[in-house]
Amino acid sequence: ELEKSKAWLDAGLLFSENFYKANKEKYDHYAKLDNIKITKAFGHDLIIANEYFVWAYTLKSRINGCLESERENPAIYRRQAKTLKKEVSNY
Repeated sequence: ELEKSKAWLDAGLLFSENFYKANKEKYDHYAKLDNIKITKAFGHDLIIANEYFVWAYTLKSRINGCLESERENPAIYRRQAKTLKKEVSNY
């Protein structure tokens, strides 16, 4: 049962990474065009993705007992979400 949960968590992380990458490209594109409403929308998607990463990597570290890599540190994603919130609110 735990192995199935780990597999679903890994699948969710992979999906979220792809979701983040796609939305980051769109966010950057519309920010360059100065389209405020669309930039804000994609910015909120990026915030949500970062907050999911915080939750997922915290859970993964508790299941495994440690982080598998520095890239999985939830603090990284917490900082990114906080920075994005400030950035999006400035639009």
